[in-house]
Amino acid sequence: MSSRNVYLSNEQRKDAPILFKALVYAKRKISEGYNRDIEFLTHQMYKLIKSRPAVTKIDYIAFNDNRTLKPIETLKNLKKTRNY
Repeated sequence: MSSRNVYLSNEQRKDAPILFKALVYAKRKISEGYNRDIEFLTHQMYKLIKSRPAVTKIDYIAFNDNRTLKPIETLKNLKKTRNY
């Protein structure tokens, strides 16, 4: 168990995998070229995470450059060969 996970309640531990699922969902949609609209992906990730009853608050969902960590405005012009 991660050292940070010791601070989670049992219910929060059950809900934690949904965050990973949301990230995998967005990565898959971007990689497939299916949808590169950040607003759409953010909304879909929000819905997926909120589908867990115990999730009461999402602080933020952000898309950032993996090298600079600066916010990304659009994914539409990024090369498909880039690692996300």
